[in-house]
Amino acid sequence: IGTKQRGIELNFNNLCNFRCKHCFTNSHIGERVKEELPIEMVASLADQADELGMFEFDLQGGELTLRPEKLYAVIEAIQPERFYLYVTTNGYKFDKSIAERLAKLGVSRLSVSIDSLDDEIHDGFRGKKKSLQKALEALEHAQTAGMSAYMNITVGHYNAFSEDFEKLLKYSKDKGF
Repeated sequence: IGTKQRGIELNFNNLCNFRCKHCFTNSHIGERVKEELPIEMVASLADQADELGMFEFDLQGGELTLRPEKLYAVIEAIQPERFYLYVTTNGYKFDKSIAERLAKLGVSRLSVSIDSLDDEIHDGFRGKKKSLQKALEALEHAQTAGMSAYMNITVGHYNAFSEDFEKLLKYSKDKGF
């Protein structure tokens, strides 16, 4: 789209239930976890993005599904009908009811962070047992609710040329993620 900005990524807060090795917000050590943008500021940012012609809005955390009611209020403030709105999550708390509510509110896509299809690797990287299982379930819930389901895969020197990375890509393709 040339030099035009296409969207905005918004970290609403830093509250998180994981201890990811690559975390850039220091959520895992409790840094600024109580801080969050006021809903009015989110609405203003969304209005400004819309006025600038942006058409994508990526709503990120910390982990937004830790407080679903707050997440719903933020989405309503964004007015998702104006954007291709997606929510990024680790998937751990994401269930069928949250999926259905997000779809009803107008969320187009759910992006779930996955590092490996090997439980030991993924769960170890994320610092939480059963996190891979929950992430995969979140993707299924999103698809069932009518949202696009995306796997967020962080690529680095540790996995770019691994067999595991190829498995992730094949799994994603086979499942339609």
